[in-house]
Amino acid sequence: MDIFGEEENLFGYKSNNFYINETNYVTLEAPEIYLETGQDPSLTTGDYEKYYVTGSWEAVDKAASYEIVLESPDSSVNNFGSITGTGLLFYTPNYVGNYRLKVKAQPNKFSNEDRNTRYNDSTFASEQIYVATVVEGLKFEAAQVGIITAF
Repeated sequence: MDIFGEEENLFGYKSNNFYINETNYVTLEAPEIYLETGQDPSLTTGDYEKYYVTGSWEAVDKAASYEIVLESPDSSVNNFGSITGTGLLFYTPNYVGNYRLKVKAQPNKFSNEDRNTRYNDSTFASEQIYVATVVEGLKFEAAQVGIITAF
């Protein structure tokens, strides 16, 4: 809406679906994220069991991959790049607080499946979960490799 309360003409720039020269440009829907915490008694560090967070989402139609970003309570932001699966498991470090997972659906932009339709990335979907129990002595930065599992 503009300052006069009328609908702005943005020529399709803020639309999820618009046409230019007989080509339909479609923005993918953002995935819906589900988060939960748990603990894995088979993995221990000293006397402490490792706690984890899993994030999963429904597959988005026409998505070829998903970009994953994790924000930790210490304000660090980790971009894990793109995965083709619809889930992620990570072991929590020694920070109590909110963990935010962001997921963006990405199409195969070079597909010629439908020559008159082109797909754009979705916006980031975002969900957070509070983690109250931590593993002492485990630093997320040092444990990134091998601790993040896509599924």
